[in-house]
Amino acid sequence: MAEIWAVEPMWRGEVVVCIGGGPSLTQAQVDGCRGRARVIAINDAYRRAPWADILYFCDHRWWQWHRATSEFRAVTSARVTLDARVADADPGVRYVHNEGARKGLCLEPGHVFNGRNSGYQAINLAVQLGVARIVLLGYDMRAADGKTHWFGDHPTQTKPTIFGTTFLPWFETLSEQLDELGVEVVNATPGSALTAFPMTSLKDALRR
Repeated sequence: MAEIWAVEPMWRGEVVVCIGGGPSLTQAQVDGCRGRARVIAINDAYRRAPWADILYFCDHRWWQWHRATSEFRAVTSARVTLDARVADADPGVRYVHNEGARKGLCLEPGHVFNGRNSGYQAINLAVQLGVARIVLLGYDMRAADGKTHWFGDHPTQTKPTIFGTTFLPWFETLSEQLDELGVEVVNATPGSALTAFPMTSLKDALRR
């Protein structure tokens, strides 16, 4: 059985950009983060940020789609998953334990509440890493021009309705706990449907 990664606050007081896969995400946005903050690339965002500090992905199925590609093999990021099967098969992947879909943040190191989406999980992980500010990029949480992701779609199609019915409500449960912890979260995703956090430009988010 995979060993749970005992996450430590090694990014204490720093800024992290969590990069999702929303349709608004551009290479220019991603390049603008490099060297200016810590970066967690979520799922396919590694294809635009292979240099990210962490590549975070949730499930075994996604890993199966990507593990043999040259892009995935070339990633220099630390790899972290919520799926013990992946960590069992690949000792180079760190494992954080899924504590289920529960409101707020799990503060036990190496354990996260899943919020039913990897973007939520990345926020929980960032808090355990000790950051002071989290910048959300590529968190559209909606379809745009018929696309749910910047790259098109996964091999299994993502239904646009899942954002409003399944993903978005969980983010609303984070604000109070984040305030108590003194962690600021801002959303730098243009046109995002995620309104639980203040909106800002990426330029301003990284300049502050």
